[in-house]
Amino acid sequence: MPIRISAPSVQSLKVQPLARGNVLSHATATVAKLIGGEPYLLTNRHVVTGRDNVTGECLDKNAALPDTLRVHFWARGLSHQETVDIPLYLEGRTDDQATRTWIEHPSYMHSADVVALHLQVPAEIELMPYVLDTSIAEDLIEPSDHVQVIGFPLSDKNSSPFGIWVAGFVASEPELNHLNAPYFLIDCRARKGQSGSPVIVATGGHGQMKRKDERHFNIASIHLLGLYSGRLGSDTDLGMVWKAWLLRELLTYAHTVRAQS
Repeated sequence: MPIRISAPSVQSLKVQPLARGNVLSHATATVAKLIGGEPYLLTNRHVVTGRDNVTGECLDKNAALPDTLRVHFWARGLSHQETVDIPLYLEGRTDDQATRTWIEHPSYMHSADVVALHLQVPAEIELMPYVLDTSIAEDLIEPSDHVQVIGFPLSDKNSSPFGIWVAGFVASEPELNHLNAPYFLIDCRARKGQSGSPVIVATGGHGQMKRKDERHFNIASIHLLGLYSGRLGSDTDLGMVWKAWLLRELLTYAHTVRAQS
């Protein structure tokens, strides 16, 4: 019997912020692109800065700040994974004068906990990007609807290369910006390693994509709603999902920056 795997399970990628070669933590990222555009890696801003995106407090207990992001990509054929280290600063430094390699939203900038990194990966890497079209993802959901957060909440000891699916419920009006910021809330028992996880909703039937190695990948009508960035606090399961339209604007701006460089 061929193995069936849902495409989002391999579209979520484990990432590890490094400081001078030492792994600080792990999180999640994904690849996305505009229609006809280049693919970019998307994750949370606090993952690449190593600081709480609201308070600026260092997240590492030893006050280390990441200088590199290690990404666990799938090789072509999806038979195994290959790691690629992406520098986070051009000069290899992490001070305020260092030139960062990630791109932030042009309007929300550091207040939005999402960033894009341009990808230059070896030819043997398989990229399976989400495609951000002009549809409005929030039209597909309403309060109390089920959504899925797909990332890597487990420790390295118990981790799988496939994203772990955690169910949640839409907890705020998705078409409204919570506290005037471009995210909505979900009620979900997520963990730290799920920062940067794609949040999706599936509609319609389940199709399949067959590979030469006889693996079958389910390709239901999957809609990317946004990126999860963590809970509002340690005493609540309410977490933030930065909206798909914000990601689309971020990628549009990233293309402009690339064209001017």
